[in-house]
Amino acid sequence: MNVVGVDLSLTATGISTAELTYVVKPLASGMDRLHKLSDAVLDASHPDTTVFLEGYAFGRPNQAHHLGELGGVVRYRLYSALIDYQVVPPATVKKFATGKG
Repeated sequence: MNVVGVDLSLTATGISTAELTYVVKPLASGMDRLHKLSDAVLDASHPDTTVFLEGYAFGRPNQAHHLGELGGVVRYRLYSALIDYQVVPPATVKKFATGKG
């Protein structure tokens, strides 16, 4: 099984595969930005991949609607492409990366 880790952000989405880790910083806005970011996630994935998406950080109320749009578009495109995805709570990601929650 191939694994891709994704930290969704409107300004700097992080993508990590077994081979490399990189950041996608689209210059676009609106639907064009959502399209470019979801394309980047799909480009890193294929049908035998499980994509791990960091869940929403509910402590960021000013970005909730915009990040919800991005998360929904990415989840829908993964679902449509028959690519498995799992949502991991932010605290779990932080604990895995640093040893602290």
